[in-house]
Amino acid sequence: MSARLVSLSRNAGGPKAYHTDDRPPTASGLMIRESLDEKASRFFLVQVEATGNLVCRWRDKSADQDGGQSKALGKIALPSHLRLVRTGQAIEAFVSADGKDWGKPVLSHTLTMGAGRCGMFVCSGNTFTSATAVYDSVQSPVAPKRAVDAIAAIEPDHQSVVADAGLWPNLVTLPKGRLLMSGFNQPSHTLKPGDTDCWDSIDSGKTWQLRGTVAKRSDETSNRVHFAIGQTAKGDLLAVAGGMGDAEDKTGERRLLQPVVTHSTDERKTWEKVADFDCGLEHAFAAIPYGTISTGKDGTSASWSTSLQVHSKGCDPTQRCRQAIVDPGNRTAGRTPLLGGLDRGR
Repeated sequence: MSARLVSLSRNAGGPKAYHTDDRPPTASGLMIRESLDEKASRFFLVQVEATGNLVCRWRDKSADQDGGQSKALGKIALPSHLRLVRTGQAIEAFVSADGKDWGKPVLSHTLTMGAGRCGMFVCSGNTFTSATAVYDSVQSPVAPKRAVDAIAAIEPDHQSVVADAGLWPNLVTLPKGRLLMSGFNQPSHTLKPGDTDCWDSIDSGKTWQLRGTVAKRSDETSNRVHFAIGQTAKGDLLAVAGGMGDAEDKTGERRLLQPVVTHSTDERKTWEKVADFDCGLEHAFAAIPYGTISTGKDGTSASWSTSLQVHSKGCDPTQRCRQAIVDPGNRTAGRTPLLGGLDRGR
């Protein structure tokens, strides 16, 4: 397989791009790998990093999460043509400036595996940021012809809630069978300024209408893309909403924002910010709320709970989740009581 990598978005990964951990740099290239059914499968790839480095990576043994190996092959400028050739168990990686003169392989490797998949890939190296790679002149092996499948047109009886928005949808059932769906109102995964909006349906989800803004961005460059929403014991709506500052990274200060708490007493139409969600963590931490807020086990307004991801500098990426308890005792949040008197009784 061969393709010309025309461009790659800026580096959003790497050890210093988000926090001081081991995130990989933003990269794109060509890959040959085992079946998707294999866990931590064997693979071989050639990639160009946003820093300009040309690197080959591979894993020789399936289910060996830590068995990946790599070799740096110097610098490369875009656009450049990349090529992977597999002959039996031997794989060769090539690079060319014009797609005609390939020269000798930049790396050869023997990889013992059965039939696999090949294709292009792009990786931002950052959980909260997407990346874009542009290719042309793509050439791939001819796939065997498939039998003609019978295609049946299926017309859905439900309309889409919203076009080009609605990321991370959160669904809450309101009284009388009404549905409330909340989501980010921009077609982006955290990379655009925007708000958390809500839509509702009175016909079991067949049609939807925009009803209000759950959490507004704190300024024109930020967003409220992370949120948890639910009902209080009184039946009011409560939200904890986080997001990103400098969402498009125009000033180089893109960062997680501490969440805010918003409240609606008219079942979705208007929302009021009632508190900052200070979960009692040090400044180096930021909380990412998600999921549904629910009442306490005793069915009273004593507490709500929602899941949070808690991120900090130098933290172990596998140890980021903790449970946060929100207690309606006064107008602060997190480890201290929340929303004094807003949910006392039904």
